Amino acid sequence: MSSKYSAVLALHILLICVDLGFNTASTIVFNNNNTQLLLFILQDTAIVMSIIVLLIAFTSTFVFQAGLILILIQKFAAVLVVATIYLILSITLHVVHLRDRWGTSQRYIWPVFVTVLYTLQRLTAILHYFFYKRAALFLSDPRFHYDNEWLREQVRLRN
Repeated sequence: MSSKYSAVLALHILLICVDLGFNTASTIVFNNNNTQLLLFILQDTAIVMSIIVLLIAFTSTFVFQAGLILILIQKFAAVLVVATIYLILSITLHVVHLRDRWGTSQRYIWPVFVTVLYTLQRLTAILHYFFYKRAALFLSDPRFHYDNEWLREQVRLRN
């Protein structure tokens, strides 16, 4: 694996670790609304950045440059869907959670809706980490970056 693919793979793994760190830190600083707001903004920005980095990695493949975008979409549809759902759930949880507790005292009782949303967001985070890491590893495969027999076979199967 060349250094280019190693660097991109390291960036993907770093973005997963950053998101995991934000999920952990937001639980630790539960009593400070301002800090949580900052963490939530940074986390949502990191999720958007991870999706952008993934899309940029798609465009750097030979498959994409050869105009065979459908192969990439079919191969990586799961990661795109899960990442989008995770982003939507994260933003929704962050907005609802902070809206409900912003002007209140230190004591906060979670409504059922927020608890369900929190659980869904955390479960989707696990799926996001799995599919995102899997996609990052697949994208570092040389088959996606050079003309080869596997790609020609994919084209033959499509026709």
